[in-house]
Amino acid sequence: MIHSANHANFLDPRFFVIHEDGKVPYSIADSLHTCSSCLEFFNILGEQWPLKYVVPCLGAVRFAHLPEDRYLSVSVHRVDVRKG
Repeated sequence: MIHSANHANFLDPRFFVIHEDGKVPYSIADSLHTCSSCLEFFNILGEQWPLKYVVPCLGAVRFAHLPEDRYLSVSVHRVDVRKG
């Protein structure tokens, strides 16, 4: 259940901090209880939020060597690939 709630918070944030540019949603669980953080890292979920604070799941901790139970700042920078 916590996995779904964590993902849902990036779709319609109930837990967020206010930044100068608006809401910044964040993970609501530790690494042990976070599933598929790549959905947020790669902007599959929460694309409407240009900044997110994401806790890596255990797969990202183990295989990508990301720090456990740490919030990572994920910024989205849009690029027009049709140019140049």
